Amino acid sequence: MQTDVLIVGAGPYGVAVAEELYAQGTDFVIVGHPFALWYDHTLDCMFLRSDRQASQIHNPDDRYDFVEWLAKTGEGAALVDDRVPVAVYRRYLDDVTALLPYPIERQLVTALARHGEGFRATLEDGTTVESRVAVIATGIGTHRHVPEEVAALDDRWVLHSWDTDAIQEIEDKHVLVIGSGQSGAETARSLRLGENRVTWVLRHDPFWFSEPLRLPPRLFKLAMKGSAAFYRLPLGIRQMLSGAVFRTTITPGLKPVYEDPEVRTLIADAAGLRLSSRDDGVHSALTGVTYDLVVSATGFRCSATGLPFLDQDLATELDKATVKSPGQAGIAAPRLDTNFSTRVPNLFMLGGIAEGSYGPAQRFILGSRQAAPRIARAVQQSFAAAA
Repeated sequence: MQTDVLIVGAGPYGVAVAEELYAQGTDFVIVGHPFALWYDHTLDCMFLRSDRQASQIHNPDDRYDFVEWLAKTGEGAALVDDRVPVAVYRRYLDDVTALLPYPIERQLVTALARHGEGFRATLEDGTTVESRVAVIATGIGTHRHVPEEVAALDDRWVLHSWDTDAIQEIEDKHVLVIGSGQSGAETARSLRLGENRVTWVLRHDPFWFSEPLRLPPRLFKLAMKGSAAFYRLPLGIRQMLSGAVFRTTITPGLKPVYEDPEVRTLIADAAGLRLSSRDDGVHSALTGVTYDLVVSATGFRCSATGLPFLDQDLATELDKATVKSPGQAGIAAPRLDTNFSTRVPNLFMLGGIAEGSYGPAQRFILGSRQAAPRIARAVQQSFAAAA
């Protein structure tokens, strides 16, 4: 199979790029499972962190306007304190997927390497796709972070908050949840719905805030939309500003979980728990308790090494120019130019892995509105110059 542009990933960022390329008439193939984060790795009891205006799938003509969809379908009545239940959002994504005017190759890329001046990808079924340009929009799934003290435990007793199906099946167990942010709180809430006993370990007291960053809603949206200007600031200033607003937060609606008498809370870190594997679970020398399971709700750290399908030569080349992402200690992601292009010609990246270059906007759907048009224009200009 040959195409001009290969898009790896069919979430909000991959689809946003596809929408832009489709509108300008560029040939492309998009590979991935559509919006898998919300269908397969989001707890059923969750609510979106971003509000309605910041949660719609990008299209150049606002074809998938989320606020309009809520009003037209009557689904807006299901919002709770203006928060969108994930069940409602899944129905919106169902409708968006049905409206897409191009097919999605619903499998994963297992290998991506240079091929001449372009790229060759291998898919799960053995199909190969050759392209002039490759766009990586694979989201956060392969970048799961687990503290080394937890990673050293017996795999039988350890889950990550990404493993939502497994978490929702747990019943009548004693579960240790490690994580100070939203996913820790949501995991604890889901486990309590299953009548589990929960010990929730946080590195610090919760910081209750309605938005994902320490900014009021209007400033949050402005920061998201202003990431192009953010990119042009000196790197040191970018990292300073990100640090000023970057902090693990939890929405106030989850306070009842923290206050639940059946949830034991503890201020500690993974090392301080002094965990060890046993035949019947995981023992903590700090609490003196053996837990049936441990859930590491410790987030994601995006880097080129977290892309397992990348050819080693590609990964090595990307590692020659990196930038630290705020809130991701010791992790450096590929440095991107003003068009989200890497140092590898015709290889683009967007989404969470672009945070180091473009700031926190790339962790949210709203960031796709800036990234996708830039990539599409850069591709079009590159093809025109080569013609």
